[in-house]
Amino acid sequence: MNITASQIEIIKSLGKYKYLTISQMDKLKIFKNKVSIYRALAPLKAGKHPLVLAQGFGLIPGYGRLEQILFLSKYAKDLLVDELQMNEKYLKIPTSKTLVSTDYFHRIWTIEFHLQLSLYLSQNKGYVKFFDYYFDKEKNASRSKFNKAKNRIDINENSKFIIPDGVTKFHTNGKDYLYLFEQHNGQSVTKIMTQIYNHCLVIKEAGAKEKYDFERNSRVVIVFEYEKVMYSVMQKCKEDISLIKYSDFFLLKSNRMLESNFFQNFYNLYANRIDFSE
Repeated sequence: MNITASQIEIIKSLGKYKYLTISQMDKLKIFKNKVSIYRALAPLKAGKHPLVLAQGFGLIPGYGRLEQILFLSKYAKDLLVDELQMNEKYLKIPTSKTLVSTDYFHRIWTIEFHLQLSLYLSQNKGYVKFFDYYFDKEKNASRSKFNKAKNRIDINENSKFIIPDGVTKFHTNGKDYLYLFEQHNGQSVTKIMTQIYNHCLVIKEAGAKEKYDFERNSRVVIVFEYEKVMYSVMQKCKEDISLIKYSDFFLLKSNRMLESNFFQNFYNLYANRIDFSE
């Protein structure tokens, strides 16, 4: 197969983000429009050993037909590592061909944050060093049936742990940042408050700082499907004075707000405006 430079960019983008829809790929501006993306994908998905795979999810009431999710096959690994000299450590090639439909929006919006972060930084002389997802697993060295989640951070105080939806280290304004990310779907205030308290314990114990050998404590970005839930959470936090010392470690926004302006107008836990990388 003769692969064009633009098709290589498709493969590299899937190696970076792991899963993408056509709409997300369109935001990367590899091609002028979606029609060109479909045309370029066709030969990559064809044949006995396709480089790109796709999974459809059919119709969901209230949303209509969902976009397919694209991802790399195992045959793409040799191309990326041997021919394109990409570091295997940072490649995201799924080990399973099956995705769960109930996780569709949560997964897509987590990847969307990674994508928007990358686009913002690329336009502002910055870059993402790594971005690990909640569905990424550690390499299994013990032959255990289950691989440990890559993002797991243990909490000593309550003998629990968190698995953030995303963990990223990025560089901008001349320094590195370590951020944890949570995508909160649904309308449960109680669920996200529990996560906030556990994140506070991680900050208190410097759990992420130690795990990732970073010089400062991590910050936590929480993006809400529903803005009204975000405002309810901020009101709840205001009622708890113990959270005041952790407030500026958190950056809150809705998916809609994030789409219109990535960098500015986040909120801390006490509903004060805060920029992304102060």
